[in-house]
Amino acid sequence: IHMYADNKQLFTTMEITSKTRRVESLAELNTCIYRIRSWLGSNLVKYNDNKTDVLILASPCYIHTSTGNVVYAGDVSVSSIQLVRNIGVMFNHV
Repeated sequence: IHMYADNKQLFTTMEITSKTRRVESLAELNTCIYRIRSWLGSNLVKYNDNKTDVLILASPCYIHTSTGNVVYAGDVSVSSIQLVRNIGVMFNHV
């Protein structure tokens, strides 16, 4: 986890080669986001669910398996996007 003044970034690895492991990895990611939100809330820091982005980087032969995966930030469902900004630098999965 990288935490800045108004930006929290979570980096993790996921197993996407099988549907079962992909579902388990997403559940682990959702649990981690829930715990981060809880910790921030208990320390009077707001987690902005609507500004949450998810970028899945994978080999071209597996990237198609990552479509349709949803991560939850509170009540907001967040689908994987193709482009994300990291402190002014743009990253994409291509």
